[in-house]
Amino acid sequence: MAGGHDARHRERFGSTAVLLAETYELGGDLERARRLVEQALAEFNDLLALDAGNARWRRGLGASTKELAEIDVHSGRADAALAGIDEALTLFGRMAADDPSNADIQQQIAHSLRVQAAALQAVGRLEEALAAAAESLRRMEAIAPGDPRDAALFRLDYEVRYARLLDRAGRQQEAAALRDAIQRTLGDTRHTDPRVIAPLAEVALALGDAATADRLVAQLLDAGCRHPAYADVLGLAADSP
Repeated sequence: MAGGHDARHRERFGSTAVLLAETYELGGDLERARRLVEQALAEFNDLLALDAGNARWRRGLGASTKELAEIDVHSGRADAALAGIDEALTLFGRMAADDPSNADIQQQIAHSLRVQAAALQAVGRLEEALAAAAESLRRMEAIAPGDPRDAALFRLDYEVRYARLLDRAGRQQEAAALRDAIQRTLGDTRHTDPRVIAPLAEVALALGDAATADRLVAQLLDAGCRHPAYADVLGLAADSP
């Protein structure tokens, strides 16, 4: 095995750095998140120089590249994010071609498409953003039978983001229909993850249910969540009477 014990240690370090970067990103510390993910990228690039076919290291490089692109989106560097997410999608696309049934890789592609949609929206390319968001949602729905827990966790987030894009593209009827569909799931959803609470708050606000929106925002604040992606939602607490 290439690299032996040192390679295993470096792989664990890279994977842990990406997880920590996601945590700092969630907390709004984008600079620390960036430093960590850049360390992870260096580790996985070095490892792949030893064995370019190692699936775990290829996945680690893809995840690191995707995370850096997401940080770039939230840092206002949409052009850099677009270049990075194209690279991540290429990496994951090659892995999916090697192993089409791998649900984790399909999920990584769906997540990457969501980041791509956000970056495209940031540069004003709304129709392309809609296409990326729709494909992201389609892929999450497709993997649901194989990984129902995680697909359910992200589905509402993806749907609300897509509805927001439809609104901004002037397609209000479609956005309203999608929000109506989301509303039908609210009564049965009892998540505590910020990635789901935030879109639920948006849905509640869109439906005119300010009390529910405020309750959900309070949950985010109690959890210490200050993620830039939730800025609009967190603003509800200040705007509500």
